[in-house]
Amino acid sequence: MLEIRDLTVRYGRIAAVQGASLHVGEGELVGLVGPNGAGKSSTLKAVAGLVGAADGEVLVAGEPVGSSPIRAGIAYVPESRRIFGGLTVEENLRLGATTRGRSDRSAELRRMYERFPLLGTRRRSGAGDLSGGQQQILAIARALVARPRLLLLDEPTLGLSPAMIDEVFGIVASLREDGVTVLLVEQNTLRTLALADRTYVMRPPGQIVFEGSQAELERDPTVEQRYLQLL
Repeated sequence: MLEIRDLTVRYGRIAAVQGASLHVGEGELVGLVGPNGAGKSSTLKAVAGLVGAADGEVLVAGEPVGSSPIRAGIAYVPESRRIFGGLTVEENLRLGATTRGRSDRSAELRRMYERFPLLGTRRRSGAGDLSGGQQQILAIARALVARPRLLLLDEPTLGLSPAMIDEVFGIVASLREDGVTVLLVEQNTLRTLALADRTYVMRPPGQIVFEGSQAELERDPTVEQRYLQLL
């Protein structure tokens, strides 16, 4: 579903991502972990079209993403949620559904309310009045309402309570069960390794140093000793 080939992202003279390559198969949940400043979020932003690639390619279903990630079927849930606090829960969801046909939008909203009953009960509430965990659920639902081919999640548990972290990881696990293709950036390395089909380890300056399952990573003392200790 997603293939990144030799991606380089620069901010001025600083290379945030340097020659990174990864792939995500259809229906897979793939993790991307590493220390702060490793280039994880910049990788997601390049796939989502929020930053330009200095070099390399981003392909979705074998086709270059180009200038329209939304049309390519990519949905992005940014770090720190970024919901529209001055709008209601339902208005946030309707913004996510703008790529759907008019007849589909009401059905998609009903689907989200069935999946996330909390949002249904708070549909007329201001999104800014929700707790941090509830806002994260809204951000995920806003992305899902477009029925994306590929969902990008950037630090979805950042700043949440332990109970909400468990709930968000449960939501991510259910997405895989539903066949949603997910690329997950997370600081919670152990939970990500346990959940993901495969995980990539990234280190500064934006280089991928390992790719494999939790069992494969645990069998590789080089990765565990040199890179996981940085997390």
